[in-house]
Amino acid sequence: GINLNTPNAETWEWNGTAWAQRALSGPGPRMGHCCAYDSARGLTLMFGGWDTVVGNAETWTLARAPAAAVVSSAVVGSTALRVTVRYTDDLAVNLNAVDGNDVELRRTGGATIAAALVSRVVGPANVVTAVYDFAGPGGAWDSTDNGAYSLWQRVNQVGDNAGLFADAQSL
Repeated sequence: GINLNTPNAETWEWNGTAWAQRALSGPGPRMGHCCAYDSARGLTLMFGGWDTVVGNAETWTLARAPAAAVVSSAVVGSTALRVTVRYTDDLAVNLNAVDGNDVELRRTGGATIAAALVSRVVGPANVVTAVYDFAGPGGAWDSTDNGAYSLWQRVNQVGDNAGLFADAQSL
């Protein structure tokens, strides 16, 4: 972009509601460049531009961190809550980064329950589906466990091959 006739290297992203500045190392300062979104690959591409004097023919790609979404959840017998989470990325989710430390179950006003990874499946290359079990408090899920729970993606756990990680958030 440009600010008072001086090219800058800020990268901004529209989330459908508002613009937010991305903290990342991107292309050098420039103006007069072209951007496009490649929906088939889920990538933003930028080409060309110039600083105040010199033009260039550089192509730059804005990579996206993996995204996490709950696919299903169910109590298995009375001992475990089973949750399936699908991780998607613009290029490829790092399968080795998917483990039992990825998510946790939080009870409102109560304890955190650790996950146990049951399985992880790749398909296609940019999607990993993981199944996690959460043991019921006291060894089983029963009426004493009624309450509000939320599943949380933990910080810096599921990453992609570019070194970007899924946001820590309630799923």
